[in-house]
Amino acid sequence: NNATHTSTKVSPFYANYGYDPQLVIDSTSESNVPSASQFASQLLTIQSQLKVQLECAKQSRDSAVLEQADAEENLKPIAYYSRKLQQADRNYMNYEREGLALVAAIKNFRTYLLGRPFIVYTDNSAIASLFKQKEPVGRLVRWIHVLSEYDCEIRHRAGKDNPVADYLSRTSFVGYIQENVKQPIGFEEIFNYISTGKTEVHTKNDAAFRRAISKYVIIDQILCRKTKKEPLRVLYSLQELYNALNILHDQLGHFEVNTVWDWFRARYWRPYLHREVQHYISSCVQCQKYTMVKPSYKFNGQSQISGVFNRWATDFLGPFPLSSKGNVYKCCYIESLSRFPYVEANADETAIYAINVGQNMISLFGSPKTITADRGSCYTSRVFKDFCIENAIDLNLLPAYQPEWAGLVERLNREIRYSVSRCCNEDYSNWDSFLPQILIGIRSRIHSQTGYSPYSILFGVTPALPAFDQNSLNFKNNLDLRQIETYSLLGIRNNLERPSRSSSKCPKFEIDQMVMVLSPIIRKRQILKKLKSRYNGPYKITQVLPHNLYETISEVGKVTVYHVSRLIVYVPRYLHLL
Repeated sequence: NNATHTSTKVSPFYANYGYDPQLVIDSTSESNVPSASQFASQLLTIQSQLKVQLECAKQSRDSAVLEQADAEENLKPIAYYSRKLQQADRNYMNYEREGLALVAAIKNFRTYLLGRPFIVYTDNSAIASLFKQKEPVGRLVRWIHVLSEYDCEIRHRAGKDNPVADYLSRTSFVGYIQENVKQPIGFEEIFNYISTGKTEVHTKNDAAFRRAISKYVIIDQILCRKTKKEPLRVLYSLQELYNALNILHDQLGHFEVNTVWDWFRARYWRPYLHREVQHYISSCVQCQKYTMVKPSYKFNGQSQISGVFNRWATDFLGPFPLSSKGNVYKCCYIESLSRFPYVEANADETAIYAINVGQNMISLFGSPKTITADRGSCYTSRVFKDFCIENAIDLNLLPAYQPEWAGLVERLNREIRYSVSRCCNEDYSNWDSFLPQILIGIRSRIHSQTGYSPYSILFGVTPALPAFDQNSLNFKNNLDLRQIETYSLLGIRNNLERPSRSSSKCPKFEIDQMVMVLSPIIRKRQILKKLKSRYNGPYKITQVLPHNLYETISEVGKVTVYHVSRLIVYVPRYLHLL
């Protein structure tokens, strides 16, 4: 803004000081003393030891700013340049006008730039490769010849990142727009003029007003817009449009935009009617709760691991039907690298049972570095946390309602659940007695990612299954299998030892922003669950937490933390659209 009307600000100084060594300040120049002196104080003297850069842009004029970086790499302006294009210049092609702006700016700053290396930034990529053209012709050859005596480098910079020079090339339009803005023509004024022939704001000789009047007609005291087919009723206000949409959208089944638009376009007219109809439907709370759109961010469950026994994942599965031994739940642990499972049946899913299974697991495999679990009450209790502290275990609690974060143990639960169901054949009185045989199969199965069974990786031998003839088994050398983790699994470990992967773009939400939250209810099998809304809300974000977590508050004041993979943007309804 400081470069606007520079000649007007400094003209009193130039007029007086140019003809008389003694400066005389009159009333006009006195009012410009602060602005001119303030503007002059922002321009620096060029320093020989610091690098210089030139930024160029054009619209209806050539413009550029000469800048130099200080010791802290902050750019400071040295001089400004702007020149209105002549009529012949405006006939140039776009990239030629850009080249003209570049050459004219360098010529203007010749005294600054000659003999000094500098960088020129332009928002035209074709000019940025001016020196790289194989066979330049016409004026391009002359410009290359002019620039050959300078030690310059031309680089491309997008227009959005080139604001200084870009602003200089557009300042002349600001005043023009302000001077030529006109009073908008209202529907009430059009109706009154067609009815009575009188207008209070515009004159009858106004060409724009006459053109606007010719597009409307009054039918049964209703203002209508003329079309090629038939006149359409004009909706005066946005509230009148919302009243019609309340009937055609809210009361007729909450159909999508295209369906409602087909009804509207044949009956009503308003400027930007489609945009307003689209906004009304997209801001409908009921439509947002039942939308089929899924959150854009999805975690795929891949996370960082290291060696064998370093990391285990745990979870409870149940309740199953009460067995003859009094067991209802099962607690399972699975090792992250070898996929070796450890499962026990329990009577409950309390922290005491979780600790008992954990102690049995530690007695066999040692204390792991990390245990990953969900936010069940048994794992968030102080008793289980103290158990982890006593055994030097880092307890990693996952966000609520995020089963994909614990994909390894969730897949194990699914395999055991289906295997138990098939083995029991609807008789679950002894379901816990099938667990040992099921675990033998899971431990002996070759995993698709490692290429070995969990049993082989853990113990170094081929597992002996009950149906095999033990005399015909060809056991591999234990020493060879002991090298699996060190050599054969090196590529697998390198593939797994990386940060968590997810979607390429993770949406960011701001504090006070309204969001909708994906419902945790599984909408399968039961029709009553399918009738429930897919999203809950709206909720207001109150705090941004690490690991893409957001603290939200509901309309009743309930505070909850959700992960970004469950959030979508809530669209509020506005009574005034731009």
